[in-house]
Amino acid sequence: SMPSMPSMSMPSLSMPSLSLSSLKMPSMPKKKERLEDGPYGRIQMHGCKIKQNGKKLKLTGCTQSKIYKDSVENNENVNFNLECETEEEAYSWKVSMVYGGAEDLDKK
Repeated sequence: SMPSMPSMSMPSLSMPSLSLSSLKMPSMPKKKERLEDGPYGRIQMHGCKIKQNGKKLKLTGCTQSKIYKDSVENNENVNFNLECETEEEAYSWKVSMVYGGAEDLDKK
């Protein structure tokens, strides 16, 4: 005769109750909103240094302001690498930036 099979009962599969209040999402920082038609920011030329290499301009030590709907975020000592269409255009931008207060490193 065959041995009797052990009794197998299934484990209870009831789900724990989940209420929305117990599922707290980690709070994400609110993304700062930009002005709809306004500027995104500005680069202060005073205190900035500029160097031209062909069609490329390198700005160093700049103060950058990022403009949002309800605040302005200032960042010090920011560097920018800009590339123009032509060497003449790069020179024109450099002259304008020097006129605005940037220090021309090519004159040193």
